[in-house]
Amino acid sequence: MASTTAVVQHARLRMRPLQSWYQDSFEPLVDPPSKLLLVTQELVEQLAWWSLHSNLLVGCPFGPLQPSIQLTMDANLSGWGVHCLNLTANGHWTLPEAALHINALELLAVFKALRASERLLSNKVVQVTSDNTTVVYYPNKQGGTHSRQLLHLTVQIWDWCCAHHIFLVAVHVASVDNVLADRLSSSPETSHEWALDQAVFSSICQRWGIPCLDLFASAVNAKCDRYCSRAGMGSHSEGDAFMVSWTTGLVYVFPPIPLIQKTVIKIHQDRANVIFIAPWWPRQPWFAPLLQMASDHFRLPSLPHLLSLHEGRTFHPDLDSLHLTAWRLDLR
Repeated sequence: MASTTAVVQHARLRMRPLQSWYQDSFEPLVDPPSKLLLVTQELVEQLAWWSLHSNLLVGCPFGPLQPSIQLTMDANLSGWGVHCLNLTANGHWTLPEAALHINALELLAVFKALRASERLLSNKVVQVTSDNTTVVYYPNKQGGTHSRQLLHLTVQIWDWCCAHHIFLVAVHVASVDNVLADRLSSSPETSHEWALDQAVFSSICQRWGIPCLDLFASAVNAKCDRYCSRAGMGSHSEGDAFMVSWTTGLVYVFPPIPLIQKTVIKIHQDRANVIFIAPWWPRQPWFAPLLQMASDHFRLPSLPHLLSLHEGRTFHPDLDSLHLTAWRLDLR
């Protein structure tokens, strides 16, 4: 079953009940390998999914699915709220719900937010933003084995999404009340806040032109008047970079390292005109396609202030390992 998760849609989700049952039934450090395990009727019903060819042969897309709509939600101990396009909804917990752990409440809030926004979401790839890492992990991994309660909620969410032809992508965003702490705790590879030295950026523009849109930025470090931010958060942001078209002209792209692969795919899909900042790392899977698409590139100078945070008060500690390179891609 595990070997099919990359090629069978929702295979990971349908494998979770077996994993959970096995963990409850067998303790590797205590039970002998000869122990007989009793298969429950509930598990038999869950395993029946694997016997249908229509489930196993549906296939998966080669590349990551691009969200077309964003669901922003939050939850606390008193209730939940959601915002999606021009729709807002909220509610309070019932007494049984209020007794749940906060992680369960956050995940339950996702379910309630989805159902409240049903008419906007059917037949779409939906991006859910949350400041709770557990809420991000469980939907993206289609469940987990650490919490039976969270697994049950995740299965409920995905069953509902499957019935409404919705594919879910969860994205973590920092709490608006904890922006600085989130910046300081983020690793250099995962923060959107690293800004390129202004003089270096100007030299790039002199060589290739002035971009009209900064696709991975914030109000603090944007290199253009127009910018997109993480999950569309922040004043005057034009939205999440992966949910807007990159065909509006020359755009500036300096993504966090974990997003480079997804970014290269997006550039190819949109046939974009791009100034792209990324490391010279030939062993990475995205490097060969990037090199093939590039019409020009050059290594950025190794300046101690090349990358900075917090309006120039913090500098990147390990620039030598990045080998930052400016790339010019024009696929129009």
